[in-house]
This record gives sequence, C-alpha cells and structure tokens, in this order.
Amino acid sequence: MSVVGQPLAPARLCGTDRQVAWALRIRAEQLPDIHAIRDGSAGRLRVDDLSPDEASGYAAIVEACDTLIAEERATWWIDRRGHSPHSLLHERVEAARRTATGEVQ
Repeated sequence: MSVVGQPLAPARLCGTDRQVAWALRIRAEQLPDIHAIRDGSAGRLRVDDLSPDEASGYAAIVEACDTLIAEERATWWIDRRGHSPHSLLHERVEAARRTATGEVQ
C-alpha cells in the first residue's frame, strides 16, 4: 500500500539492455508530470468537501499514477513514447473501469 503524499520509487524495468536504456529515458521524461498529477489528486482527496463521485475520480487518478510508476515492462514505455502523461493516465483509468465492470476489450 502506498502512502498518499509520499513519492513512489519507480519500478525496475525489464527487457533487453537496449530496451531498458531507451525506456529509462522515455520514463524519465514522464515521471515528473505523473508524480505531480498524483500529488495534486492526492491533495484533493484530503479536502473534506468532495462529492463521492469527485473522491472516486481523484482516487482513480492516484491509483492510475501508482500503476504507471510501477510499470516495469520496458516495451510498454517504448510503445507509448510520445504519449502525454494525461493520455497514459486516461488509458490506465479506462482499463481499471473496464476491469471493474467486467467489460472485455
């Protein structure tokens, strides 16, 4: 379990040496924004006046950020080079929603 507000250490990447080296550069460009989005969303969760839908949305963003930070497949990062942090988060949130509803892709 992660503690809200504490930075997460990125996962060790798996792949060939070349894939890992390339993915590390790609991920290094993305992680500062992903951490900032996570921290901002976690901060909003500390606010008492959120509706249940707002709280659920911010929690989904934090969880999506956590899964991105924990992503260890070098090929995943390489395949998504050039994507914005927001598009990567959207992909993860939508995948989590499909999983929660039992929807098959």
